[in-house]
Amino acid sequence: MKKLVLGFACLLVLTPSAWAIEVPVQLDLIDQPSEFNLADLTATGIVTLGGVEYEASDTDTAVATGNMLTNLTLTIDPSTRQVTDVSGLEFTGGLIEFSNVAMSLDFVIGTVEASSSGLQGTFDTPNPPKPVVNDVFQAIDHEVTLNQGQFDYHATGQVEGLVPAGSIDLSDEPITPEIDQPGTLTVALKNVDVYDATYEAILTLPLEFEQEIFNDSGTTIIFGFPVAWTAVATVSGSGTLRSVGQFTITSPAIPGDATKDGVVDALDARRLAENWLKAADWEGGDFNGDDIVDDLDASILAANWNNTFEGVAAVPEPSSLAGLIALLATGLWLRARRK
Repeated sequence: MKKLVLGFACLLVLTPSAWAIEVPVQLDLIDQPSEFNLADLTATGIVTLGGVEYEASDTDTAVATGNMLTNLTLTIDPSTRQVTDVSGLEFTGGLIEFSNVAMSLDFVIGTVEASSSGLQGTFDTPNPPKPVVNDVFQAIDHEVTLNQGQFDYHATGQVEGLVPAGSIDLSDEPITPEIDQPGTLTVALKNVDVYDATYEAILTLPLEFEQEIFNDSGTTIIFGFPVAWTAVATVSGSGTLRSVGQFTITSPAIPGDATKDGVVDALDARRLAENWLKAADWEGGDFNGDDIVDDLDASILAANWNNTFEGVAAVPEPSSLAGLIALLATGLWLRARRK
């Protein structure tokens, strides 16, 4: 699960009432519910021989697995951490893989066996980001390119003399379908743990493609007479991809909150005192990042005493504050003596 520390690199707009954030999210294709991430493939063909037309078709189903790499543009309410709007989507990568399929076209006068192997594809968004409006985006704004694997075919019977065995290598002839249907993207808050807010994104993307397997014509000799023939076959696929991913956005801690429990209190003062005049990190009491816990850090803690993060309840502890003030005064006195 991706964990993002909220900072200027991901914040597009920051106001007291809204955060506009761009966050990278990996979405994994899952097999539940069962109607998703399946590609229903149909092979169809027509062979015309001596003016007589023969038609055939067959179907199979490929299972899709893999992941989508995305950038999502979100608006978040800082006070509730709820996502109030999903406004942008960009595919930055990912890989989709399809299980192998096999189909048989029975033309009465012969059969064509067609199969796929190693079919894979990638995701991209030309000229990103693309809009998402009311959780809906246009699939045509994005690309799913089938660019690895191959379709193989061979014929038997009379068709064998018309259509030689062959294959289509998608690395040479990639398929980039234009899908004029909408997809959906929702992002929901799943859990809040003080500064960490965890979200779940669910994306559905329609998938449609068509690939010509062969298209041949010519003349064959039957009983000593030339006979014209044509042979055409295509394979098409359709389905809906569904991917899910979780990510965590970590908000900056309150200055002075060494324990990161959402309140500046005696626990933080104790942490600071334990590391007084020692090298430490934030959790050790170094709030200004100068690699030492001293009166400057105590001043930060004192200035934020009993401050809370988004509704975390604080219990006043005046005795602890008094101890902190004494510690701060001692630090200032020591500093004055060093000068």
